[in-house]
Amino acid sequence: MKSRKEVCGLPIIAISGGEKIGTVRDLAINFVTKQVMLLVVEDPNWYKDTKVVPFRSIKSIGEDAIIIDSLSQVVIASTDNQFEQILQKGTQLINSPVMSVEGKYAGTVTEYWFDPQTGVVDSCAIAKGNSTQTIPKDKILTFGKDAIIISERGVAEFPRKVEELRETVAPEEAKRKTETEIIGEQQKDYLIGKTIKEDILDKEDNILFMAGETITEETIEKAKNANKYLELTYSVE
Repeated sequence: MKSRKEVCGLPIIAISGGEKIGTVRDLAINFVTKQVMLLVVEDPNWYKDTKVVPFRSIKSIGEDAIIIDSLSQVVIASTDNQFEQILQKGTQLINSPVMSVEGKYAGTVTEYWFDPQTGVVDSCAIAKGNSTQTIPKDKILTFGKDAIIISERGVAEFPRKVEELRETVAPEEAKRKTETEIIGEQQKDYLIGKTIKEDILDKEDNILFMAGETITEETIEKAKNANKYLELTYSVE
């Protein structure tokens, strides 16, 4: 199994020409099939349009790089309706609230693992208060835009302290996390001062940000808290 943290920050290399296409900025999940569908590509011109690599185009996911056959497998998301819809629907598991079918809040997703061959999500780590636990795929009933639904029995399994989980992170993963944070700061610096090109709605379809609004640090924090940061990055002029 591969974790999101292991993959984010890895370079994407094309066999033809041995060219580095970019690095993995994030993963996009198909909530219906519960599997990784796209790798979102980070490159120097990421802000011009969102570039993705379909999971089916990946030749291998190694410890140090993602391998694909050629540059032609990198797709501009806006040119493919299916990919664009996946990105627009909200495709992130991280920070998603987790609820049981009995309506009990179980925590927030902090990490997930997936099969590197199929992309199917195998399990999720969730945190609540000062502890974390792992929810296996057979306990996950639904991936939703506003919440992940699990069976009641899945709530209390595998309790672990947050500190214990941090201690298990390998140095390479910690380094990649730092690199991802650096990329995040670069994105933040780029966004500040830009103009929002279209209204962004919250989960109740109320206007969260208006078209024409200038992005500030407060805008970014508000978007993150509302799980709308990715949508914000795609909605600037």
